[in-house]
Amino acid sequence: RLVLSRANAACMRVFIAGDRATVGKTSICLALLGYLREQVGIRAKDLCYIKPATQSEAFDKVHQYCKQEGIECIGGSSAPIVFYSGFTRSVIQGQTKVDLDRVGQVIDELCLGKTFCIIDGVGFPGVGSCVGASNADIAKIARAPVVLVAKSGVGAAIDAHCLNAALFEQAQVPVLGALFNRAPLDGFYAKKTVEPVIQEFFKKHRVRESCYGIIPTLHQLEEENEDMQTLITTNIQHVTAHADLANLFLDACLDAFNHKREKSSFEPKREQNHISITREAIESAVLRDHGIVHTGG
Repeated sequence: RLVLSRANAACMRVFIAGDRATVGKTSICLALLGYLREQVGIRAKDLCYIKPATQSEAFDKVHQYCKQEGIECIGGSSAPIVFYSGFTRSVIQGQTKVDLDRVGQVIDELCLGKTFCIIDGVGFPGVGSCVGASNADIAKIARAPVVLVAKSGVGAAIDAHCLNAALFEQAQVPVLGALFNRAPLDGFYAKKTVEPVIQEFFKKHRVRESCYGIIPTLHQLEEENEDMQTLITTNIQHVTAHADLANLFLDACLDAFNHKREKSSFEPKREQNHISITREAIESAVLRDHGIVHTGG
């Protein structure tokens, strides 16, 4: 059993961005929360979620999960930035102002006393650039390293990742790596055929980043007649089965943006340029350094 002592710990943050709208960013955020809550054993009160900028005020499955679990959550109409119809024109013409510092303040206040914060991006990385609040701008003010979610493939998927990563790199925001979503179940672009190629590309050409997995299509997640609870459970199980979330969170903890908040004593063991880490290692080492203590049981 984990007892979280938050006296002097810093909240670890991860920003989930996408190469386009509806690529599955929010589904990935839901799975990250579910993994920390259900597999690592983090208490709900020590987790938080925020979508700082949004184009939709609808109540979705991640908000439902946060509500039922008791995870503090900001999004929808309560988001610091809501891109309503006419918002961009109003900002450009000087009728409305975007206070990026206020966005950072909201995130900081949400993170107080928490262990992990999942930050959900909006649209593709450049969304919001026209008002000075792109995903890169928000990730920078939040001081959160980024994981990019992209549609699975090979050439186009890799090209999109490199293009979108460049925007964050230009803003001096660390990019941890990528998750590739909705791979076909069979054929030339099936998970089993593209994953070795993408992993090889990252090892050769994106050595500071990781490919955290290729997630195959699951049509059940797209069926509108499924009840919300079934969708939530299926979403979490499906993503965690195909993504290396243990390494994702380890990389986030050791990233400069998070690492500077509180120095960690944990040095991961690497084999062939790949981090070897287990759930137990996360619990006993990384999380311990950020306010988590094992008490047995």
